[in-house]
Amino acid sequence: MKRLGSRWRPLAPADVAEAARDLVARAQAALSDEYRAGAERQILQLYDLLIPTLDKWALSKSADAHSATPALLDLWHELADIDAERESIEELLLWNAGHRDGTGLPALATSPAEDDAQQAAQRDWLAQALKEAPLPCSHWWRQLVRRAQGSLDDCAHITVQREASVVVERPPPTHSITGPQPGGLATTSLGALQSGDRLTLRWPLRLPGRVLVLHALGDERDAELTQVLPAPDGDASEGVPRRAHEVVEVVGEVLPSSAPQDGQEHSLILIWGPEMLPAAWGQEVISRRCVPVGSRVWRYTYSVYQPVRSEP
Repeated sequence: MKRLGSRWRPLAPADVAEAARDLVARAQAALSDEYRAGAERQILQLYDLLIPTLDKWALSKSADAHSATPALLDLWHELADIDAERESIEELLLWNAGHRDGTGLPALATSPAEDDAQQAAQRDWLAQALKEAPLPCSHWWRQLVRRAQGSLDDCAHITVQREASVVVERPPPTHSITGPQPGGLATTSLGALQSGDRLTLRWPLRLPGRVLVLHALGDERDAELTQVLPAPDGDASEGVPRRAHEVVEVVGEVLPSSAPQDGQEHSLILIWGPEMLPAAWGQEVISRRCVPVGSRVWRYTYSVYQPVRSEP
């Protein structure tokens, strides 16, 4: 058994955990070959491998337990971004099961199967639900954060100045966000900022290493990434390894997108990496949408609006 917070849960044997990763990797390969039926078949085999055991364990703990079957649909939606080599499929499945709202789903899907007939009917429901679900799509942030070693937590001090007034002074929260965060979390929203605001982000480093700050503009599926720090044409000293407890500061003017669509999401992405990384590692992160092994990440999102000017 393994403890997660205040709850106990089963830990799959190594051979079962490896088999689950293999099934996810095969489903991803089938999707890359545009073979949807093959990907669906791997998810159904994942049901056979994990769900009966997990549901039986859940029933042993509570008569009101819910089945983890609907969480396989969440896994299907995230399939393109799962790191099958490093992520625990069991942990991902249980996390989704614990955070899913089963409202609107039939009892057949949400109740643990107690005999072979119920299990066969539940599996048939899943097969039909997979056929009706949209194809999995990769989300750039979900892909990036899931390949990181972990999160930096909400660690930055944020200041927003509008003309001569400070309108936001936000220190990092005193609590730390811990535990697994599947699904592309590690995000703090700063809300709506006004065009022309002066944004200052101060990031105290807990460990020595290299730092990277990116700006992202776009939706949850795709975004344009640009490097803010080290500045591409700036001082070479910005790219050197930093000391522990050093404070990294980014200051800039908030500007709207030049694209015609309004309300696009902006993000400032903080990335910490090991000292041995090359100085130009930021360009590889941008091109591959993937962070190096051992990296930690967090992002701050905001939208930008134009101030309404009164007529003279």
